[in-house]
Amino acid sequence: MLPEAGKTGSFQRFYKKSDIICIMTHSLTSSEIKQFQSYLMDSNVKLNTAKKYVRDVKKLAHFLSDQTQTLSQNSLDAFLKSLPEAGYEALLRTALEQKNYRQVLMIQIFAVTDIRMNELCYLTVEALDSGVIKVPRAGESFEIFLPQDLVGDLYEYIDFQEISEGIIFCTRKGTPLDRSYIWKQMKELAVDAGIDPDKVYPQNLKRQLVRSHFSVTYP
Repeated sequence: MLPEAGKTGSFQRFYKKSDIICIMTHSLTSSEIKQFQSYLMDSNVKLNTAKKYVRDVKKLAHFLSDQTQTLSQNSLDAFLKSLPEAGYEALLRTALEQKNYRQVLMIQIFAVTDIRMNELCYLTVEALDSGVIKVPRAGESFEIFLPQDLVGDLYEYIDFQEISEGIIFCTRKGTPLDRSYIWKQMKELAVDAGIDPDKVYPQNLKRQLVRSHFSVTYP
């Protein structure tokens, strides 16, 4: 299940228990959103969780307004697909289905670290051994720490690709992947995943609360 699905699920249950007109027939109003908030409080949902639910339902209201749609299962599905978190998982699942292991790892690296596309050349086997990527920024050395689960996945990747030293993500000739190539690959993956390519870029991935780690099983 996609990370955000529980929020719209709570909203649907609220409608079923309320006297409001059927969920399938109209758009959301501010009054209904307030009633949803009260419903969450009465259901003993934790305060921070309730705030997140209400925030996303407000996003849903804006989505319906922008798309001039009424509230229906189809519009709910479209809304979930538009969420950044849903897009993140869709990208990873599509890359896994395509056995594009490099893309699976790069997407997760962009999401959980502060690395930039043009800095992937500093992700080397030697950096992996230390768990720290050192990149030059503004004349100084900037350290990017890698999560342990990602380090383990990267070790499996270099073993599978028989990379023993140097840059991990590179061309067959051993040269770094350039920014335009990485960008093109991500856009193509987005199209395959059914996501708006214009919404897929590393900075967007960094803004997300990444809740799922995707490991690769190599053939």
